[in-house]
Amino acid sequence: LKVLGYQTGSGILVGLPGQTLASLGRDILFFHEEDLDMIGISPFVAHPRTPLGDAGSPEASLMLRVLALTRIVTQDAHLPATTALGSVSETLRTDALSCGANVVMPDFTPLPYRTLYDIYPGRAREEGSIDGSLARLEAQASALGRTLDRGVGDSLKLKSPV
Repeated sequence: LKVLGYQTGSGILVGLPGQTLASLGRDILFFHEEDLDMIGISPFVAHPRTPLGDAGSPEASLMLRVLALTRIVTQDAHLPATTALGSVSETLRTDALSCGANVVMPDFTPLPYRTLYDIYPGRAREEGSIDGSLARLEAQASALGRTLDRGVGDSLKLKSPV
């Protein structure tokens, strides 16, 4: 796909049953070796109606360490602060932005359809209008000394048009 000019990405769920620090380390090395454009690192959040429904969520500190190490070895990849982070802890999305995440993933699913997209319990949701949600995201970014870029989100490796 890279040879054809596509932007590529990968990702992991942190906290899967049976996962080890060694396997997480191998994943981070894989991200570096593949020189990916986007890497999603999200906590495993067990859904109660699945075979892994009683598995716990990962420690927030582990999530942040994996994210920070990934940022160190993949300096120009997009690393999203996923919606699942907000389901583990109210502040984990903001913490992720402080540790290396550089993309926010708001949830603008229209209200009538939200119950049809029940991928995990406690899913963080942006309430209200899209404009109101964007205003909240801008305030959060500002509190971190950052601004929102409303561009298309192309790879940081692509050269800007002259």
